[in-house]
Amino acid sequence: MSAENKEEGVVSPVNEEPPGSKTQGTLIPVTQKQLSAVEDPLFEHVRGKAKTWLQTPAVRTGKEMDSVYFNEDRFELMIDTRGYNPEDLKCTVGPNSVEVTAQRQEISTTAQRCMATSRSYQLPQNVLPQQAVCCLSTEGILLVAVPWQK
Repeated sequence: MSAENKEEGVVSPVNEEPPGSKTQGTLIPVTQKQLSAVEDPLFEHVRGKAKTWLQTPAVRTGKEMDSVYFNEDRFELMIDTRGYNPEDLKCTVGPNSVEVTAQRQEISTTAQRCMATSRSYQLPQNVLPQQAVCCLSTEGILLVAVPWQK
């Protein structure tokens, strides 16, 4: 499995395919949860790591911004996306890959702030993209869960 991270200062609109996008597959909608990552049952398997992340107020970057879990029945991915809204996030799942991109642009009368990040994962076996779940906790922790193909 390989993971890539790109943090850029230039942002294109969220509904366009991000530059360098590698994953061809199913676009998974991001569901905004009404519970914390430490309370939501969907985060049960990653709760310990989520608690650790939430004890630090800063947004994680680089290698510290994600955790990957290979369970018997599914692949799970947890990404620190604090600072992004659900509409800023895009998750694409292919037969053996997952790509998550986030883009946000804030413009005021005196300043412009642009944030973008992209994570790509090549999986060791095929998954079922149409059964993928992508949800965002109230704190901004993104969880992607995709069952393995049997």
